[in-house]
Amino acid sequence: MPLVQVTPPPDLPRPPLWEALLFERPLPAVVALLLVAAIVAWTGLAGGRRRALLIALAMAALAPAWCALAVLVTTDREAVARRSRDLVRAVADVRVADVARILDQDATLAYFRAPAGLDRDGILREVERTLGGAYRVNEARVGRVQATLDGPDLARTQVKVTVVPEATAYPHLSYWRLDWRRGDDGVWRVFAIEPLAIAGVRAPGG
Repeated sequence: MPLVQVTPPPDLPRPPLWEALLFERPLPAVVALLLVAAIVAWTGLAGGRRRALLIALAMAALAPAWCALAVLVTTDREAVARRSRDLVRAVADVRVADVARILDQDATLAYFRAPAGLDRDGILREVERTLGGAYRVNEARVGRVQATLDGPDLARTQVKVTVVPEATAYPHLSYWRLDWRRGDDGVWRVFAIEPLAIAGVRAPGG
């Protein structure tokens, strides 16, 4: 069956280009660096310039170090994006204990089935009641996850989720906003959840 599309929400602000290229998406810059190194090496060989060859070798050696740096360093945006994927999968699998570990103590959720909002305990009960009952999920796919920082210890993610319920076997698309707070222990936890768009629902936030 074709997927029912919804209008995606506006994109979140992008990270600084230097930080994205240095830590999060190094491949374009590394490829460019290797191309420049190849050009410098070719020029050095053609002109018999030993110094150019040494520069080319140094540039080529920098490429794997750059990739290793990107692997070893996890930015705050990468951390909350990863936690967002973990939360979606834990909810879909009805792993309530894992969901509880990702939620902050004052976490809230407001959506069309609970427009007045749910607190943390209410969220956990809702996960067990719906996804553990009539709305069991056969498959859950996390699409694009965007992340932005709103402060030193505040972040926001926007998650595209496609689920296939057991009852319909029909893919269902939605977009969600997750607000994150970093605790004193350095762990990012969700303190607010809001649906931004849900297929077939006119007012997903209630």
